Amino acid sequence: MVSPPPGSTAAVEFGLDTHYGRLTSAVSATAAVPTVPILVAGMKQNSTYHMRAVITHADGTQVLDSDYVFATGSAPAGRIPLTTLTLPAGARPSLGVKLMALNPTPNNAGNSLRIVATDPAGELIWYYDFDPALGTAQPIKLLPNGHLLMVLFGGTTGPGGMVREIDLAGQTIHEFTVDQLNQWLAAAGYSLQVNAIHHDIAELPNGHLLLLVNTRKKLPKLPGYRKGITVLGDGVIDLAPNYTPVWAWSSFDHLDVNRHPMKLPDWTHANTVLYSPDDGNVVLSMRHQSWLVKIDYANGRGTGKILWRLGYQGDFTLLNSTSPADWFFAQHSGSFVTSKSSGDFELALFDNGNDRVSDSRGTTCRSIAARPWYRKPDTFGRHFPACYSRPAIFDVNESARTAQLEWSSVVPYSYWGGANMELPNGNMFVDVTSTPYQPVDNPKPTVVRMVIKGLLVVILVLLIFFWRIPTAVIPFLTIPILLILAFVPTLGAIALVIGFVVDSMVVVMSQESVNSNSGKMRVGDFRSEVIAGLKRINRPSFFVLVAIGASFLPMFQPQEKLTARVMEVTRQQPSQLVWELDVIGQESYRAVHLPSLYPGVQW
Repeated sequence: MVSPPPGSTAAVEFGLDTHYGRLTSAVSATAAVPTVPILVAGMKQNSTYHMRAVITHADGTQVLDSDYVFATGSAPAGRIPLTTLTLPAGARPSLGVKLMALNPTPNNAGNSLRIVATDPAGELIWYYDFDPALGTAQPIKLLPNGHLLMVLFGGTTGPGGMVREIDLAGQTIHEFTVDQLNQWLAAAGYSLQVNAIHHDIAELPNGHLLLLVNTRKKLPKLPGYRKGITVLGDGVIDLAPNYTPVWAWSSFDHLDVNRHPMKLPDWTHANTVLYSPDDGNVVLSMRHQSWLVKIDYANGRGTGKILWRLGYQGDFTLLNSTSPADWFFAQHSGSFVTSKSSGDFELALFDNGNDRVSDSRGTTCRSIAARPWYRKPDTFGRHFPACYSRPAIFDVNESARTAQLEWSSVVPYSYWGGANMELPNGNMFVDVTSTPYQPVDNPKPTVVRMVIKGLLVVILVLLIFFWRIPTAVIPFLTIPILLILAFVPTLGAIALVIGFVVDSMVVVMSQESVNSNSGKMRVGDFRSEVIAGLKRINRPSFFVLVAIGASFLPMFQPQEKLTARVMEVTRQQPSQLVWELDVIGQESYRAVHLPSLYPGVQW
């Protein structure tokens, strides 16, 4: 608590020594409120800090308080996310704070912190602990009043979601759920029924909130769906500070549901709602359309009409390009690069690249998240174009309806998430949400090397069980074929694989019959013959099954840990790495770079 004279402001500067170096936001004092609280945040754990109040009078003169010493405590034991820092020699990363909303991967045991802030050295300097059953912060944003605003949502298509505002001490200022939002919509006369609040939220200059929501609609007649289908589309709601909805928009009213390049029922899957200050309209990033669309919002007075669609098969011509692959696909996180947001301006986004169209025939890359080999251009690239991700900046000319790729940098493939924003020094801050963790000193083996190791394991097992070289050589012929077929997830391939197994058992049974009867079939009751045959071969059959099972053991190894990669790169071609923080065993959603934990303050 600080008690400055009325009409003055108070702030607190703090640091590891009496040079301080960090400052909070200034708080104004009045006669009615002579004592003001100031929350000090952004300190490393288990450290001794110096701090003092700074009083600034109306004429600009300052009064400095005495120095105080404060010892910080420890973060919850065992819950700090594991990180590795990469800092190239001579690099000078931007000062400030990296604010991350984390999502532990399924194979990452434990209950690590989910919202954290680090300094450029990768040190934890702030965290917010909350019930993980609420989901992931999608995303978390610093407000002009110094509070933090987030959407907590635990899925992609399911119901739920809530909005929560907290202060730096983690105290909840206010919150509301999707159920409350539906009650407010009904009371205001809107028929829109919200399924979930998800992925993004924006505070407007007038204090209103733009909520990104989704809604379901049963469509009885749709090509390819004879019995009808319930489709999930997106919506936008303008919510006044008194929790009254004053404007609502639904994708079902303005877009053609017959266009669904990433299939149904998750039709649009928007992930960013972006307010355009220049014209008062709204831009939505629709991942499952691979479009950014501008909506006639007009500061709450608009018709909701789609003004343009930016992306593949949209309203713009992509200059200096002959390939549809130069567009963005399944993107996240649109943002304006400069202060201009209409006319001729720059848009930054993270191009995830799922189902990227590579040619005029509509060939797409394979983007199955659980199969990383589809992401590798050096394995099966001749059959399936490799998916790749990249932060990108497009120059957009609304009047000419042209767009041009201004900058991009290919990064490890991330099938979801991601962020891309320009820093004050002109570099780019990039969040690569989810990529396989690959330590520099232990590179991930290629698919070919994994197959060779698997073959050696199978051969060893067969030699141990059967001690016959011809039997052990069989895998060299069969396993590569089965492996290739496993990359083709079709019913025909599955049938062929099953056929190989059945044929193998038939060969074993036939060979056993030959060995036992000198190649002559017994004459007698069919049923008794089968039972007798099974009794004769049960031992070798058992060992065959053991050998087959042992050969599949490598498939049940723990999956490689995914990692979130947050980095600063130069805006040039090719880009140069300036700073990188890997959060191992975690996925991140829209990490952001902040000048500090306080609005208007640079650390």
